[in-house]
Order: sequence, then C-alpha cells, then structure tokens
Amino acid sequence: MESGDAVEPDTVDYTLASALSQVINEEDVDTGKGIISHWEGYDFIPGNVDLSGLEMTLVSVTFRESILKQYVDTLRSRYDYIIIDCILCPSTFHRKELKMTHVRPVTVSKKGKHICTSHQIRNSVIEELLLSGIREITGYVRENEAEFVEMITKKSKAETDRGLREAKRELDQSQTRIRKLDDIIQKLYEDNVDGKISDDRFMKLSESYENEQAELKDRIAELQGFISNEQESAINTDRFIRLVKKYTDVQELNAEIIREFVEKIYIYKAERIGGKKVQKIKIVWNCIGDFMPPVK
Repeated sequence: MESGDAVEPDTVDYTLASALSQVINEEDVDTGKGIISHWEGYDFIPGNVDLSGLEMTLVSVTFRESILKQYVDTLRSRYDYIIIDCILCPSTFHRKELKMTHVRPVTVSKKGKHICTSHQIRNSVIEELLLSGIREITGYVRENEAEFVEMITKKSKAETDRGLREAKRELDQSQTRIRKLDDIIQKLYEDNVDGKISDDRFMKLSESYENEQAELKDRIAELQGFISNEQESAINTDRFIRLVKKYTDVQELNAEIIREFVEKIYIYKAERIGGKKVQKIKIVWNCIGDFMPPVK
C-alpha cells in the first residue's frame, strides 16, 4: 500500500496492535501486511488507541518485554534501519535510510495530548549522538579491553539470572498447577461415579481441565527450552571487540556502520527540568546491549 498523505489510524484494518496480537497468540505474522510505503521513501505501520488495550493484555503475558522485539525481528531482513519512534505511544514506523522524519501521531491531534505526546527530535541530533556514542565506546574498548569484558560479563550474568528467575518461577507455578489439576480431575471422576454430578457435566469440566493441562505442558516445554538456552548463551563481547578493531577511527556515519553497531534506539518524551528541555535517548548496541562507558 502506498501513501502520500496522513493516515487515519482508526480507519486502518491492520495496525501495529494487530501484528503484536498475532505474536502474543503465537500466530504466523505476515511481514508485509499493514506496512505502508510513503512516497518520500520510507515504510511504516500505523498504530492507534488499540495499543492501550493491548497493554492490559500484556500484563498476563510471560516475557512480555520481548513481544515487540519478536515482531521487529520478522522485519530485519527487509530493512537496513528500523526506528521505534515511541515506546508507549501509538506510532511506530520503519525507515529504509538513515534519514529520519518527525512524527506526530494523528491520534494526538484528533483526541488530545492526554492520550499521547509527540516525541520529535531533529535528525542531526540523532546522528550526532550516534557518532559520539560510537566514538566514545570504541575508544573505551580499545584502551580498556579487559575491564570492558569483565563489565559486560557481569552485566550479562545479572540480566540472565533475572530472566532465569522469572522463567523458573513460572515453571514451578505451571508444574504445581498441573498436579492440582490431576487432583481436581480425579475428584470429578469420583463425584461422577457417586452420582454427585451428571455425565454431561463431568465431560465438560474434565475436558476443560485437560485442555488447560495440555497448554501448561506446552508452556513448560517452552520454559525448559528457554532456561537451557539461557544457561548456555552469553553476550558476544568478542564480536563487538572485532567491530571496534575494524572501525578504528569513525569520522562519519553510514548505513553499514549503523547496522553493525546499533540494534535499536529509544527516544523518550521531552520534559522540562529546571526550566530546560531535556529528552532522554537510549542506544542499545549489537552484541552487548545497553552500555555506557564509565566516567573517569
């Protein structure tokens, strides 16, 4: 689909919320569906207020922080650069080039700023921060390689331990629930034999509990696989160090450098602190995640 004008999100059948819902429900995502090509040379998928409802759904979803990443991963082979304009607002779009476009969600102007705010930032500011960040981190790694490896290893272990704790907690809960369901089904059978519940009621209830058990068993298998993989995996510091040695003196950005160093960039809402406008930006690096060299 092509567009040269503003898109009204409420009139679009398939939005970002639709794609994320498919990921949550473990359905196959059609990577081309819902993506609109703008005549200026970038693609985007619109969002709308359905994202607000999706937040409530995510409360009960395990590893909910990875849902957006899973969707973005389906698009990586199609684009050199993917921008998440705003973490919690209904506006996400994807660029084929380094150039960025300021975005003000249509929903804001139509329904008020209390729903969402514009996270605008100049292209030049992003480019300056990226270049400065790459130069700073590569310089630090070259001069402090051993210290860098130690810091990243500790950081990786802390993050892995946190993920493992959450997975193991859910695993224990799921296994406990399965044992409880066995007891419930056994009690239903005894009540049916004693004539306390009808055959029809017994069949309906036992089927429901058995379906829940089957879903829990599938989830347990997923959790056990996740735990096994997490225990074996580690952040690839060696690959990042090779990147640092490959790009010894980065003077300007290009698409290749960005692809090699940057996984994603978060742009937060601007705030006024002490009378000055302050806007937080977080760069997540390939191989090592969110990392800032220590200030000495």
